Amino acid sequence: MSVFLARLADIVAVGAPIAAIALVLAVIVLANPEPAAARDDAPGPLARFWRWMLARLRAVLGNLRHIILLRYPLLLGLFLVGMPAIALHTPLRDKIGNLLVVTPVELAFVTFLAVVVAWIIVRTAALTLNYGPARFDVPPWPVLPPTPAGSRLAAVIAWLGRNGVAAVATPLILVTAVRSLADAPFGVPVWPNVGTGTAARAAVLVGAVLAGAVGSYVVRSIVEFLRIDPSPTDRTMQRRAAKEAGGIRRRVTGVVERAARWMYRVWFRWLGDGYAENGAVASGHLAAVVQFGLCLVLYVIIGAAFSPANLIDARGIGWAQNGCWNAVPWLCMPTLGYLCVVIGVAAWTFSATSFLFDRWRVPPLLVLFVFFGLSATLVPADHYYRMTRSTLPGVAARAPGGPSDDAASEVVPSPAFPSPAEIVGRTLAAQDGPGPKRLIVVAVSGGGITSAAWTARVLTGLEAAVGEPFTGALSAVSTVSGGSVGAMYYLGAMTDRRPRPAPVLAGIRDASAAPGMRAIAWGIAYPDIWRAFAPYLVGLVPNGRYFDRAWSAETAWERAWTQNIRAAAGRPGNAANAGPDGAAGYGRQGEAQETWTASPDVPYLLDLRQRIAETDLPVPIFNTMTVEDGQQFILTPVDLLPGGASPRRCGERAIEKPVADVAQRSPAGASAGVRAADPPEPLRDRHFCTYRETYPAADLPLVTAARLSASFPWVSPVARPSAQDCKDCGPLYHLSDGGYFDNDGLIGAMAWLEQVLPTFAERSRSAGASGSSGGSGGSGGSGGSGGSQPSAREILIIQIRWGKWAPATSEELKPAKGALFQMIGPFQALLRARGATQSSHNAQTLRLMNERWSREVLERYQVGVRMVDFDLAGPPPPGGSDAEPPLAWQLTDREVAQIHAQWCGPAVIEGVKEVAKYLGTTAAMGCPGAP
Repeated sequence: MSVFLARLADIVAVGAPIAAIALVLAVIVLANPEPAAARDDAPGPLARFWRWMLARLRAVLGNLRHIILLRYPLLLGLFLVGMPAIALHTPLRDKIGNLLVVTPVELAFVTFLAVVVAWIIVRTAALTLNYGPARFDVPPWPVLPPTPAGSRLAAVIAWLGRNGVAAVATPLILVTAVRSLADAPFGVPVWPNVGTGTAARAAVLVGAVLAGAVGSYVVRSIVEFLRIDPSPTDRTMQRRAAKEAGGIRRRVTGVVERAARWMYRVWFRWLGDGYAENGAVASGHLAAVVQFGLCLVLYVIIGAAFSPANLIDARGIGWAQNGCWNAVPWLCMPTLGYLCVVIGVAAWTFSATSFLFDRWRVPPLLVLFVFFGLSATLVPADHYYRMTRSTLPGVAARAPGGPSDDAASEVVPSPAFPSPAEIVGRTLAAQDGPGPKRLIVVAVSGGGITSAAWTARVLTGLEAAVGEPFTGALSAVSTVSGGSVGAMYYLGAMTDRRPRPAPVLAGIRDASAAPGMRAIAWGIAYPDIWRAFAPYLVGLVPNGRYFDRAWSAETAWERAWTQNIRAAAGRPGNAANAGPDGAAGYGRQGEAQETWTASPDVPYLLDLRQRIAETDLPVPIFNTMTVEDGQQFILTPVDLLPGGASPRRCGERAIEKPVADVAQRSPAGASAGVRAADPPEPLRDRHFCTYRETYPAADLPLVTAARLSASFPWVSPVARPSAQDCKDCGPLYHLSDGGYFDNDGLIGAMAWLEQVLPTFAERSRSAGASGSSGGSGGSGGSGGSGGSQPSAREILIIQIRWGKWAPATSEELKPAKGALFQMIGPFQALLRARGATQSSHNAQTLRLMNERWSREVLERYQVGVRMVDFDLAGPPPPGGSDAEPPLAWQLTDREVAQIHAQWCGPAVIEGVKEVAKYLGTTAAMGCPGAP
């Protein structure tokens, strides 16, 4: 059944835009009077046919000017009709395909908004057809030909004008309903309770469509109720009709009539022909004004009702965080609904602008471009991220309502904080027993919400399967893009090194897979639109400089933290959960069991800094890139300043001490120059900037750090700190997605390892560990080192990936691309080069790292590096699906289940075995074929 529904959705999605284009062409051809030349006597049928065709062609070409005037309603209407085809059959499928999967309540909203938007498009097109001849000096559109056949055609066209709204909105509604019936919606508890049968679900969806249609009919009825014709003759008739209709209609009509006269005196009479008739506002424009006013009211109501947070306070709680009401979790506004809102705004804007400026042959796009450019120049409305005053001693605590005007302006020396080498030294010292010391560093790749969910799945899975040996050896997690979100939840909820109970780990996985597109779409439809049209309003709202689609996404992630992680403290089984080692509850085996308690809010970077200083927790490394000069910019709570390098701010040249090349020494010299008691020295190379050294007296929410690292192109804006929050901070860089610089997180992991590897070597040697070097492990299917026994002195690097670079398929290599391919080929080459060059660059980085460490550290202290890969694109488990999950910040239940099922894939099982072998323990995954 699901396959049939998917095929039905594909047929409708592809057929609807084709049928719409055919209908437009048919109207262009047929909505013309029959040429007189076609009725002239001719010496033969062929000659008469050609004369008829030429006359018809001249008539059609003569009326194409109407199509130019109607270009924006036509394009937006075709976009609304073709949106399902764009979502399902273009390269954007992995980014917006899931927007068509909604719940019944969301389907009602989609139906309502799609019909209203279609109504707006039809209304603006009708205004252009009705008043275009007077304004643009073109002949009327020939929809009323005098012949009987033409009269029937005119009746058909008039019927389409009155009822064409449904035709424009139907494909989107139908495909969304079919797709929602095929794929189980996500996150709403009422949907599974309506029944498991297809018929029951279909009945609920039909009811949702009818509810949305009724709501749109009510809106249309209100507009018709308020509509009057202010021409002198008809005004008398309207007053008489209003008097007969009763007091309410009479009072409403009077208000609208006075408003119409005021609008005519103040505005419409100065706009030229096409706006007024008989000394008053034209009835069509008056109806459009009433409709626009009602749409504006709806726009404000939807924005206020589903605001993800309190607009007066950037940290306040809104009515509907993450797009769903707090009191009624199943009442959600879908992302597709916000997209309809944006289309409606575009329809009003472009149609009104083109009707006004086409008279003087001024392109509306040029007008809007100049308007937005002047607005941004006169009233700067840049995108900023939240930065607060540091909580270091001597600095005032953070204000609970957000940053103050002089936040982070005072630079206070940082209190004593362990260096990376000291942190690792204490981590190794906590490992009990005289056995070899173990150290794990994780590198996480990007990939949207799929990467976030897969990162949480792997980290929580290793914690549950291996237990305290894994959490005790985990040193740092270097993340990029979507992987930063999963790592944020995993590391932010860690309060000590003990394995957490199963409900907490499940809450971390649920939070990482929670949809965020609704909140992002709200940010696009509301604060970002107002930033473009009225940037001066940003300064009128308290903390308004933070309000954008990225801030909205942060509130959704904070909501997911509250609903899934903090709530896990009260879930049944928290204190009685069986751990992987057989211990009950939250604690080591043999110890008194405790109940895990989550922090009330998502922590800040300096909150983690304090935890790291007290309990040696793993260090998060969020990788970003500066837009202005393309440098790697690392957000981390520790001081990643290489030993021997001079402190500097980002943008300044590093002054580094020269490093002697051990490989160029003679063997005798090398042996004589290195004594067993020589303390290890960290490497001094430095090719990145850090948040701690650039803004030493500022603090940053952990959710903001993850958002900056996951600034997916155009989905999240590039942002910088505000000068009001960070006075005298130096360069206020715009930060972008870390995937621009390195999409695998390896460079950040290397920066950490360069600081801690000598300490690991020294501690391992002092602990009496023995064994051969072992070198660098391979990176095969499981990512291990071919099943070899781990060296006594080895560091484990875990790579969590979502897919690797792959050569072009036979389908992509088909010839005959043509001129269109030559137009898009350079852009495609740039996109493909990003993945190929980064894959090659990372492989080269690992090779050079091994060679360099072999000269300077590995050969000196006999330390090896072992690699283990956890790739979501690996072989699926038996009976699993190999379909590729999407990049968009929205997953269906089926796709979330697919990600979790991949945890039991053969490559993942082998990878867990390798991790357990390295740690000298066993794993308990609970998967078929797993240990």
